[in-house]
Amino acid sequence: IIESNDDLDCSILCELSGRRVYSRISVARYINALYLDGDEVSIESLQFHGHTQQSVIDSLILEIRSLLYPVEKKCYLSAHQSQGVLTGRWLLPDSLTSGPWLICSAKESKVSVRPAIYTLENYEFKNDGRLRDAISVNNQKDRMTAIDQCIRSLITNYNHKDWSLVFETLTAFQHLPATTFDLWDRFAKNPDAMAMLLIRSEADNIPIVIDIARQLPFSWELVSFTGWMNALNYFSSFMHKSMPENLLEMLLNSSLEKKFQTIVQADKILQTMTDVLKSHLI
Repeated sequence: IIESNDDLDCSILCELSGRRVYSRISVARYINALYLDGDEVSIESLQFHGHTQQSVIDSLILEIRSLLYPVEKKCYLSAHQSQGVLTGRWLLPDSLTSGPWLICSAKESKVSVRPAIYTLENYEFKNDGRLRDAISVNNQKDRMTAIDQCIRSLITNYNHKDWSLVFETLTAFQHLPATTFDLWDRFAKNPDAMAMLLIRSEADNIPIVIDIARQLPFSWELVSFTGWMNALNYFSSFMHKSMPENLLEMLLNSSLEKKFQTIVQADKILQTMTDVLKSHLI
């Protein structure tokens, strides 16, 4: 139920009652959240009157990653201690560059927390329609509009430079809920974009895209036959430009067969779609 809602803070309240309320149970994505306080980050429980258990603090590993360069620019946060005991506070590094950063639990952390955005001002916009510019817009409505414009450019350009940032975001943050990111929310609002994202993905990324679609949620039935064919035609055009002419047909059919096989292994519901597309292409 929680995964069917795109609100990162949604929760389910279960109540056992009769003549009186006997107990209540709250189910949510996160029990603990991060908060910024100057150049420090602190953790607070969303339950238990804000008190976070020491075992949670001891097991938590925090990292900060740039939303503009999520693979290249990242570092772990140093935990503050008092007499050898972790206090639930972490110091932000002083070497961060301008733009938005995400503070979150690292992949290897034993516990997870609700992430927090940290933005350093004075980001220099390039004004050339780049996805990095769009993600750096402060106003939410304007940011969504800018991301939508970038996604429309990606749909029609298999080699667009912004695809690198899309897949860096995909791999760097795959351990976080998809609803954490505006980027995936905007992709899900455009079925043709989701088709292109899936077809554009390498084999290792296809299961991640399928999982993102489940979380948002997104139904692949929303993609029209034309949307699938357009994505595959862009893929075919890319292969034409990068493969020797005498080997093109064999390599293209082999690549499509492997891609369809990986897609079906990740989500059986796409079996019919791939069968129809194969009958038109292979």
